[in-house]
Amino acid sequence: MLLRLISMYQGLPSYRHTLISLTDKGTLGPKFEEIGVPVYALGLRNPLNLPIVLFRLWRLLRTINPDIVQTTMYHADFFGGIVARLAGLRKIIWCLHSNDMDFTGSNSSRHLFRLCARFSSLVPWRIISVSQSGADIHRRVGYDASKLLVIPNGFDVQALDPSTVDGDAFRQSLHLPEPALLIGLVARFNEAKDIQTFVKAACLTTKTHPNAYFVLIGAGLDPNNKQLATWIAENGLTDRIRLCGERQDIPQCLKALDLFMLSSRTEAFPTVIGEAMAMEKPCVATNVGDAAYLIDKYGSIAPPADASALAAALERLLDLSPEERKTMGQGARQRIQENFSKDVMLARYQALYDSATDNGA
Repeated sequence: MLLRLISMYQGLPSYRHTLISLTDKGTLGPKFEEIGVPVYALGLRNPLNLPIVLFRLWRLLRTINPDIVQTTMYHADFFGGIVARLAGLRKIIWCLHSNDMDFTGSNSSRHLFRLCARFSSLVPWRIISVSQSGADIHRRVGYDASKLLVIPNGFDVQALDPSTVDGDAFRQSLHLPEPALLIGLVARFNEAKDIQTFVKAACLTTKTHPNAYFVLIGAGLDPNNKQLATWIAENGLTDRIRLCGERQDIPQCLKALDLFMLSSRTEAFPTVIGEAMAMEKPCVATNVGDAAYLIDKYGSIAPPADASALAAALERLLDLSPEERKTMGQGARQRIQENFSKDVMLARYQALYDSATDNGA
């Protein structure tokens, strides 16, 4: 999302960006450099070299002297924010992307989560949350409510345009019988995504809708995953669930679906739901994070970790006529275009940045 945001600014001459990583450049560093953004990797490996890394960060910030320092994730918020303050900088923006530290955080992240709450009235100028639910959670644990601002992630509705994407080849590769209704999930194999509940719900759904088939797409969702294969076999779904693993053609995969379903136990702002909606897919999701707010009336919601409820939510959409599902999908795309496009996100960030500088101060 940061890469997407900065890419949108590259054509605006009044903005210049520099990316600083506390660790290494990772897989995305070269992509930032390709669009002309300088990338500095400070080489944090373990707590022992943290002091020298923070000194390098202080020296770099003093040299660059940016108008705004924007940090992402708890380590960067805490250490980057404090060092920026020590470097004499005041317009510091923290960015919050998670909701539930029990599922998404390491032990060090949990500690920093609470430390950031204590320092939130002193260090940042503004605190951005990508979700309203995330803002509420951080407010309850002590984050300074007066500084919290919600800016949802934005979607590239032009790239996610069902009229320009062909999903036939992907669907044909799944060797589905006709007529089959295809329900898909795009995620990674992770406890927070609760794939086991997805499988159980799929099993219940096939008993009432024998033409329902399922596809799982993402890292770890492949035939080599023995745990996943066991769940599928135990539920008698070996011939009903296709495992495709990680793919690079997600728009094509989404286009091939009839419905999208997310079974997560926790989310902040579930980007994949917005992508599916942009591709005109009605969505079924658990009531976590901003999922219900995002879907609105263009899908169905169930409580988390409840396979029976998730199956019932899915069946409500499967019982609709094809025309009703098509109309719902078209409404879903319109909702994304009007409220969650990348242009809407850019306008919100520009208003924030302008208020931090002479343009809006």
